[in-house]
Amino acid sequence: EMAVAYSFGFGATALRLGGWIKASAAVRPGTEEAAVRGIRDVISGVLDGGREARELLARGAAHLAGTEEMAFQKKGAVAHWMCANDGTPLGYDSFRTLADRIRRIEPDEVLAAVRARLLAEPLIVVLRPADG
Repeated sequence: EMAVAYSFGFGATALRLGGWIKASAAVRPGTEEAAVRGIRDVISGVLDGGREARELLARGAAHLAGTEEMAFQKKGAVAHWMCANDGTPLGYDSFRTLADRIRRIEPDEVLAAVRARLLAEPLIVVLRPADG
């Protein structure tokens, strides 16, 4: 919609002691501020929790669940998951039920879990390629 980005995306990771949420955009020179403003607008829209935000979160959950199902088709991914989650609340064998659990998460649960991180002042970094 803003016509400033070649690509735009969000990502996250959850670790035992916390995690991060990131937004990124590859943009034309001179459009960095508009891209940052666009990212902030998307975050505000999600925090408002309206219909569009709920649809966005549901689409994200479906994508994540499918990604996990595909990843667990590889024995190495299953072995890594089992080692990383042995002794955690998820459990070493939770790779079997993870996708279904992701699909059942309600958007309000996601918003409650990430609200503090989304409201925090973000670290904003602009990377520019070297001339030459």
